[in-house]
Amino acid sequence: MNAGFPSNSHAAIEGFLQLSRLIASHLETVPFRKRAERSMAIVSAMVGAVTLARIAPDSRISDSVLAATRDYIIRSVRRQR
Repeated sequence: MNAGFPSNSHAAIEGFLQLSRLIASHLETVPFRKRAERSMAIVSAMVGAVTLARIAPDSRISDSVLAATRDYIIRSVRRQR
């Protein structure tokens, strides 16, 4: 753990990396050398979408953010075929 970082930051980063590795293992259409980079971007987009959806003023906006992010992630992976 880095000096000055609270333990919950360490846990959050470890969770991020663990989820990123899991997603990378399923990115069969992405060239191997790009899987780690792509999976980190996917997890970042997912976390951002959930955060924004939670603070959205109504369910219409919340649902739109989540659906748009899901669709973007799926399209970005399919393009690698």
